[in-house]
Amino acid sequence: RPLRGRSCALVKACHLNGLQHKAMIQYNVWFALKQGVDEKPGLAVVNDYLGGLALAGEAVGHRLLRNASDGARSKLPRYQAIVEFRDDAALSAAMKNQVARGIHNGGHGAIVDVVTDFRVEIFRYINPEEIGILHYACEI
Repeated sequence: RPLRGRSCALVKACHLNGLQHKAMIQYNVWFALKQGVDEKPGLAVVNDYLGGLALAGEAVGHRLLRNASDGARSKLPRYQAIVEFRDDAALSAAMKNQVARGIHNGGHGAIVDVVTDFRVEIFRYINPEEIGILHYACEI
């Protein structure tokens, strides 16, 4: 059943907002904490560093996730950080800035001290119009 009125307007607004970010890049890092590093302080180190990137305007924002699968059922490390950048240029600039600061210095150095088994993948936003997905189901 199609949405009407306010619900339809909210869905349209979300859709239009999503189109503004069609060049969004997600830097995904799966990682584990080193043996002996407790979860709460270890993730605080990661969160503080990533939050600093956003405060400095280098990243749009970030999320931290915990893998819900246990042990042998999962092929990925226990945690995931998703860092969002506006576009390739913003990601490239952030990487160059980090190299200039030093990989083992500051907040990134603190991460190196608590994280192990990390894997990185970079994902790009797929604009639904590119693949023919219906954006919203409401009467116009």
